[in-house]
Amino acid sequence: MAKSFYKLKVKKAIKIVADGIGLMEHLMSLNVGRHLSAKEFNEAMLKFRMICCGTWRKSFESEIVHLKNAICSL
Repeated sequence: MAKSFYKLKVKKAIKIVADGIGLMEHLMSLNVGRHLSAKEFNEAMLKFRMICCGTWRKSFESEIVHLKNAICSL
């Protein structure tokens, strides 16, 4: 039987995304938004002319699951 990985290293990452924000301990946990119901979300999307961006890892996933009126591109 062949090995799946010839050499495997697992490293702990402090941050996955380079967002320019300090470490998580320094974020203000009280400075958050509020939960919207589905109706409120749809109204906010129209009022503020927002675009909702959903990402999938593989093309077949976007063919199966996507938002209504979504523009699927690869």
